[in-house]
Amino acid sequence: MVKWAYAILLALFLAACSDDSGEVAGNSAETGSPELAGILTLDNGDPAGFADVQCVPQGFDAREDSLPEAFTTTTDSNGRYALDSIPAGRYSLEAVHRESGKRLLVQGLELTENDSLNRDGVLTEVGAARLLVPGEFSEGAEGVATVYGTTILRRVAVKNGAVVVDSLPSDSLDLLVFVDEGEPVEFVLNVEPGDTAVAGDTLVLRFVAPLALPEGYDSLPGMSTDLPLALRLDSSNCDFDAVARLPGLWEAARISADGSRSKVLPVTPAYFDTVAKQALFWVRLDSLNVADSVEFLLNTAKPPRSAQDVFPTNRVYNAVWHFYSGVDLVEDDAEKARTPGEATNVKVTEGVLGPAAQFSGEGSRVEAADSLTGVNVSISMWVKLNSLGKRQGILTKGKTQFSLVYAPDSGLVFSVYHEAEAPVLDSAGNVTNDTASYRMYLATGDSVVKAGEWMFVAFNYNGAVSAFVDGVKLSILKQKEPWAGKRDSSTALVLGGFDGAVDEFFLGGSFRTDDWTLATYLNQSPEFAWPRLQER
Repeated sequence: MVKWAYAILLALFLAACSDDSGEVAGNSAETGSPELAGILTLDNGDPAGFADVQCVPQGFDAREDSLPEAFTTTTDSNGRYALDSIPAGRYSLEAVHRESGKRLLVQGLELTENDSLNRDGVLTEVGAARLLVPGEFSEGAEGVATVYGTTILRRVAVKNGAVVVDSLPSDSLDLLVFVDEGEPVEFVLNVEPGDTAVAGDTLVLRFVAPLALPEGYDSLPGMSTDLPLALRLDSSNCDFDAVARLPGLWEAARISADGSRSKVLPVTPAYFDTVAKQALFWVRLDSLNVADSVEFLLNTAKPPRSAQDVFPTNRVYNAVWHFYSGVDLVEDDAEKARTPGEATNVKVTEGVLGPAAQFSGEGSRVEAADSLTGVNVSISMWVKLNSLGKRQGILTKGKTQFSLVYAPDSGLVFSVYHEAEAPVLDSAGNVTNDTASYRMYLATGDSVVKAGEWMFVAFNYNGAVSAFVDGVKLSILKQKEPWAGKRDSSTALVLGGFDGAVDEFFLGGSFRTDDWTLATYLNQSPEFAWPRLQER
């Protein structure tokens, strides 16, 4: 294990001895020792000034051995280094720039007597390795990971069937993992700057979310199909740091009470915030039955991908605005993505499911050329009004299709416009359709609106109308007033124009059922966050 140490001591002794004339030996050319020198830079082109540099002999075991001082140096302000008291042999060159954390590893350098080797290098961001060890080590076991011939030595622990090795220089590494003083397990992998290399057997993480409703909600009034659900991961239901490092494919299926599985459900990742330790995924549930569960898997053997049809066209999603990518251009996550929004004087704020759009008055809005042309409409969103002292527009589709405003004493007022239809007669000569033009509207009342608080609102219209606030269906009568205009479906969709914020804006062209609306509220609400994933 320490065979190389005797060569080092002998070389250092000879380098220190005087020659026959009694003079002390000088540089490497005089002593016969090789010289290793060069210039180190950072990956942005700056000199790697005052970086720690060391030359590590082949066979060095960082668990037991230590480097002599002569094998280490520091670069000058220009990144120059030189080592001239090293015996001939095979080495690795290591460097670390403490200020930036960037590292360099060059393995397999051959130094010969009476020779000089110039080796420049570039220090890059560190990477990491996730070593999949299911069955190799017990969960929670601790040990170390090392690479012979380098000073790499990291303490590790087995979590979720894997070992994570941090702060690795980018290179091809032969990592050895020693756990509980047993025999090492070897992993050969290539570490890239700023990335996590994965090696070992396939790892599957499994989570289950029971669809049983939260306490106080015994059942749904009907059956929902193709329901988009937000699934959350955070430190409360997983080792988030470990999960965050795993590549692979997220998959979902519905598990029936009898154990049967549905087809694979569409999944799209929304965001993965490693600072806040929160991740969000959208899954389209084929059928909602409160006796079933959603199984959510991460398979490291499959490449990641994102489904495009979580909010499908056949369910008439016209616009789905999450605001995850900011507000410079508001992305539309509906399947066809036909309704991106253009923001004016809008900022990003914290919402109920991540980022939200913050508005600051009449000139602050998101506008889109909406494709919704039919009479039917469904709207759901989270709204926060900062002040309630005056009338404020929240959502409009021109002045001839629909609108949502806040009015003191009336609360939220939802309006749709109906244009007279040409008469359709039955066999008896009776008119069977609506031949009147009017504005139909309903008001929630001011008691349901609280300044500065998020509230979930949903309105649905297909001739009949329904209104929900925070999951409660409101028993309010629709009202009509004469209207002499004509509907113009080419007008823009405008969200905003008030002092407050909006999150999770969904616009559709079909009527959403009561169970769909209630399930959407329970799912998106931070209070319920239903259904909750549990690691299995």
